[in-house]
Amino acid sequence: MSFTPRLTAPLTSDPLYYSNLNPYYANGVGMPNCTCYAWGRAYEILESRPILPYGNAENWYPNTTAYPLGQTEELGAIMCWENLVEDGGHVAVVEVITGQGIVIVSESAYQQFVFRTHTYTYPYNWGNYLFQGFIYLLGYAPLGDRGRTHFNFLLFNRRRRIHYGQWYFFRYN
Repeated sequence: MSFTPRLTAPLTSDPLYYSNLNPYYANGVGMPNCTCYAWGRAYEILESRPILPYGNAENWYPNTTAYPLGQTEELGAIMCWENLVEDGGHVAVVEVITGQGIVIVSESAYQQFVFRTHTYTYPYNWGNYLFQGFIYLLGYAPLGDRGRTHFNFLLFNRRRRIHYGQWYFFRYN
């Protein structure tokens, strides 16, 4: 399976984004919507129905079990954020990696824009949005995540919501 970046909006005739094949579209929360777009893009990348959590974007990262998770950018990976002030969060798809922690994503936003490409820079936090991590759709963790050891942690934020995550330790020779 080869990766082809999407740098233009999907056509409104594309059933992966604009039909009942997409559970967000089928449930009345279609485009513009980051989760509807990312779900359709995942289907396009995988060439089969993705196994992703349904619901707000902030729940995708902690509830994903079908794909590896990590903190290193990779083509085709879904980037996930939590909104620290209100429910919702955000998801976007990595289309280009320029290096030095800079990625170009494709994304949509609920009731804002149907499609755009946007550049994010590490540590990928912006406004009230805290970066959670990457979902690796293509089934492998990038080289930067191999060889790390980790343990899970729980953290409560100001709204007394639980955050799930991992601490990473690096081995130096």
